[in-house]
Amino acid sequence: MHCGKSGAIGKWAVLFFLGCALHRAAWGQPVPYAAKIFPQDTAAFVSIPNIANAKTAFLQSAVGRMVSDPELRPFVADVWAALVKGSEEFEKQTGVSLEALLAIPQGEVSVGFVSSSTQNWVLLVYLDSGQNAETVSKLVDFVCHRTATDGGKVRVEQVEDVTFRAITPPREEKAVLGVALDGSRFIGGIAFSGESDLQVIRDVIRRAKGSAAGSATLAEQKKFQQFLSNIRYAKQGQIHGLVFADPLQILEGLKTMNPGAAVTLAILPVLGLDGLNSIGAAMSLDVAGWDSIRELHIFLDNPRRGVLDIPAFKKGDGTPEFFIPDSVMQYVTVYVDLPVTVERISKIYDGFRGEGAFQRQVLDQINRRLQLDVVQDILPATTGRITLAQWIERPIRLNSVVGGFVLEMKDEENAAKLVETIAQSSGQALEKKEFGQRSYYISTRNRPESFPEGMRYPIPCLAAIGPYVVSTDSPAFMEQMLITADSPEKSLTDSLEYKLVRGRIKALAGTESPSLFTFSRPESTIEMWYEAYLSNDSPVLRAIEIDAPKESVGTAIIQAIKGGKLPPVDVLKRYFAPQGGLLIDDATGLHLVFFALRKKLP
Repeated sequence: MHCGKSGAIGKWAVLFFLGCALHRAAWGQPVPYAAKIFPQDTAAFVSIPNIANAKTAFLQSAVGRMVSDPELRPFVADVWAALVKGSEEFEKQTGVSLEALLAIPQGEVSVGFVSSSTQNWVLLVYLDSGQNAETVSKLVDFVCHRTATDGGKVRVEQVEDVTFRAITPPREEKAVLGVALDGSRFIGGIAFSGESDLQVIRDVIRRAKGSAAGSATLAEQKKFQQFLSNIRYAKQGQIHGLVFADPLQILEGLKTMNPGAAVTLAILPVLGLDGLNSIGAAMSLDVAGWDSIRELHIFLDNPRRGVLDIPAFKKGDGTPEFFIPDSVMQYVTVYVDLPVTVERISKIYDGFRGEGAFQRQVLDQINRRLQLDVVQDILPATTGRITLAQWIERPIRLNSVVGGFVLEMKDEENAAKLVETIAQSSGQALEKKEFGQRSYYISTRNRPESFPEGMRYPIPCLAAIGPYVVSTDSPAFMEQMLITADSPEKSLTDSLEYKLVRGRIKALAGTESPSLFTFSRPESTIEMWYEAYLSNDSPVLRAIEIDAPKESVGTAIIQAIKGGKLPPVDVLKRYFAPQGGLLIDDATGLHLVFFALRKKLP
């Protein structure tokens, strides 16, 4: 392999790094190999521990099975052909086809971001190419040749028995690339502050060769170990993706590069954000009985302060309200101690604006409008349960997804009083409308002539349904909730799909009571997107058709849809089962778990 000793980084170098580092980054062993060779001050880390295993698991998932459906295959083939066509120039210059490029990762792909109070930013990439090392070598040769052609510098040295190349851009004052190939392993990165930081990449190579075993690694870092030990459910199968970050450590590295960032860091303790310990996420696609499990862990110092202490979560029951219809596409309910939460917001606000500022500038204005005292009259009358629901208003249009907001009060009297107070304070903006044995308030505003045709016009509505205050921007959704209130058999509570998700939530929570519950139907989302964005008369498709180049992927999609190669939406919907999620608030922080059930097909 031969490289010029001078050159510049062209756009293909960037594409190469992105292709290697981010390829299939949506999919991933609890301790990836890269974590054992990346330094301890790696502040951010993204890993797919085994691409081949992730691909196999993906093909068995709902999305993978859908993409492989025989009825969708003609559409996928046309889009793939357009991608291949668009990559011809890249293949001509590099000698690497799109198929060969995508086949490069065979084992682990990991990206790290090194940063600390004593270390400038360095991006690290580790890639196991398996039998495709020759393809990686071709791309490295191309980057070196292109750099030499553009007049930069490529300096070659030996690190252990590995050839290491330091690539300096021609007009770049600081950033330098470092790349090395050791058999099937690619180790490289970018030192953003100059050549001296390439030592970080050299040390990674030495650890990989076993000659720097004494130096601390990410795998030994306490925060990273805490994250791995808190992966609760995804580890029941094989981990297909890991993300870890220490936001404050990332900012510390920025301070070493830009002293002005010290001002930003100085503000964090005032807001209590210095208590944000770390963040981690994990995903598995092969846990028995599930389509996927995704976890997000936000680790917080204990006790919490400032902004991190604002949401005073409570524990509660996730059973949907009796009027939530079975037809909702998404349902989220959360329990929060509202008086305590508002008090904490007030304290932080006053810390910046002065004593009593939140009362004068926020609460007093609301109090005058409602003729009620929010703190004394409203908040103590709430239970702390807040619900958000989404529903599709038909016919389906671009903005057919409507939202509903539900606030639980301690009794029906308090709910009715609050609704009446809001309605009266609005003047003529709301009028009462009878609907069956119930009633609700609806906005009197008219649809402007300038409002786009074919779009749903949002109309605010408000009602008291039992002990709940309910608002939405869709009269159709409000009336559907009122119908459901008198027909419990149509409620989400009695839905078999919800009961399945609810059972899984209880199993995941175990002895702990969640503070947040979610339920969703991905098939409804698919139907919405299909009808609103992919139908032949969709304004989105018309816009793409006008703007997209003749031989682009966008044009290929349009032609495939017009050619009838996109199957009926029911073909796609049949692969998806309901999804759910929960939030557990404990002494270590906030822990969210989201999951999808797997549908059995004949």
